[in-house]
This record gives sequence, structure tokens and C-alpha cells, in this order.
Amino acid sequence: MGELNWLLGIQITFTDDRITLSHMTFIDKILNRFSMQDCKPVSIPINPNHQLKAIEADEQHTDTTAYQQIIGSLMYLATGTRPDLADTITHLSQFNAFPSNMHHTAAN
Repeated sequence: MGELNWLLGIQITFTDDRITLSHMTFIDKILNRFSMQDCKPVSIPINPNHQLKAIEADEQHTDTTAYQQIIGSLMYLATGTRPDLADTITHLSQFNAFPSNMHHTAAN
């Protein structure tokens, strides 16, 4: 059957001294799906000084479904090849029921 190159959307590359896993195709799909193809890379997933809190009853919340789709996509990415995102995603997922624009911006 030959050498394994792809498994569940993860590209697998074998070299003499290592095995590399890449989700680059999935990442590109996420960026395109959520209109983020022109975003700038950052060294940390979320600003550590960014304080997120639940919205008040009278505050307007953003599209819950879109927010949940972003969080779900990031969770899949974290379980496959980016465990460094797990803590940030766990924090952001606490606001899945009623996300505000601030939460949506932090997820993007």
C-alpha cells in the first residue's frame, strides 16, 4: 500500500530522524471559512492580559452558532496537531452559550 502520507486530514512526513504531522490544509480551510485568510500570525494563542468574562443579561451577544463552529474547529485542531491551543480553547469554550463580540474577536 505504500508509505503513509495522510490520515484523517493530517499530513504525515517521514524523514530519517523524525515524523512530522501537519494540519496545514485544515488550517487553510478554517481561515477561509471564517474569512481570516489575511490574518497576521502571533506567537501566543491569546493575549494573557485579555480578561474575558460572561456577558450581562442586557448585553448583546454575537452569532452563537458561528462562535461554536470556530471553537469546534479549533478543538479538532488541538486534538490532532496543536495541543498548545488546548488551554486557550478551553477558556474560550466557557462562553459557548452566550458569546459576545469580545469573545468572538478573541477566538479569531
